[in-house]
Amino acid sequence: MSGSSSLRPRKNASNTTRNSNAEVKRRGNADVINVWLDQMTDDIDPTPSYDELDRVDIHPDGWVHISTGSEEIPCRGSLDKVLKWYRWIVVYPTLKKLVDDMGFAEFCSINAGNSDNRFIHVLVERWWPSTHTFHFPCGELVFTPSDFVMLTGISFRRGRELPYDERYSKLEEAEEMFPGITSSDMRYGNITLSYLKKWQEPLNPRLHNYDSEIDIVYARAFIAYMMGNLFFSNGATSLWAGYLEALTDYDILGALGFDWGTPIMTALYRGLDEVSVLRPGKVKKSIIGFYAVLEYWFFKYCRVGIYLVKLQKFNHIYPRIYGWRDERASTGSEIHHSFVVIRDMIEWKDRTNIDWQPWHRSR
Repeated sequence: MSGSSSLRPRKNASNTTRNSNAEVKRRGNADVINVWLDQMTDDIDPTPSYDELDRVDIHPDGWVHISTGSEEIPCRGSLDKVLKWYRWIVVYPTLKKLVDDMGFAEFCSINAGNSDNRFIHVLVERWWPSTHTFHFPCGELVFTPSDFVMLTGISFRRGRELPYDERYSKLEEAEEMFPGITSSDMRYGNITLSYLKKWQEPLNPRLHNYDSEIDIVYARAFIAYMMGNLFFSNGATSLWAGYLEALTDYDILGALGFDWGTPIMTALYRGLDEVSVLRPGKVKKSIIGFYAVLEYWFFKYCRVGIYLVKLQKFNHIYPRIYGWRDERASTGSEIHHSFVVIRDMIEWKDRTNIDWQPWHRSR
């Protein structure tokens, strides 16, 4: 089965008719229809009213929004590990060109560490799934495609649609991509990140194990790891093998590029939707997708950094993530780990100190 990654059906997805579980709760003489992401239909507007945004009981019975209180939620994925791998890749010009030509030259050149997971948790508390926006005391903010492109340098809606093909979940097909892969390197038809990480070690400049004859495999392993550990991260620490359809020899050797931005943002939105609601009888989910970009997005709009400091000539730097210096390591400060500080910082923001047009000074 092949098709668009953004439209790929979820495993174990329910076959029930959409909106079949919509409920009506009464509040005085008014009827409030609960329509959630998985229950939407084309003729129903799921946007809640202003009064409803202050309510936490308009979800289906037993569903609770994360803002009502939750233990700390784990984040899956590591920007830092991806960028450290790329720093070894730049030692080998032909390999670097293969990765860069796939559309990641600007993004992989950034210098950034992992996000503050507690900060991401607090942002998730502000996410409303039916509107796909963050609700702050100062107003409603949305993470837009323009924000994504300016911060990451990854294109959006430019290039071919990212393909997906389930046939790569079979070992014999995966072997065509990664010589020597075994059944223990795959889990439920997906490729484990621990296996993909093995392809990093030969690139260590101190070991001199690099083989230029298999540059394509090195590039494929890195991009697959970046997809599974960052862009399309999941709670299973593996990459959905169907994405290998985008990493054939033909694609890596210079075919027309892919639209990476659309599926990456789609995965991020889906991850925020799923983790922001606690459902009875369900295992607590992890925060997945490329959530790390949201930290820089918030600091740009809300003009606050705590531990991220803008560099000089910030508006001339692209992508913008490269325009911040992370001072956590140099100061040893633990303030960024405080839920209290982070929540208070958001509560104190008002409309007057929000940059509603953050990119208009860009050059």
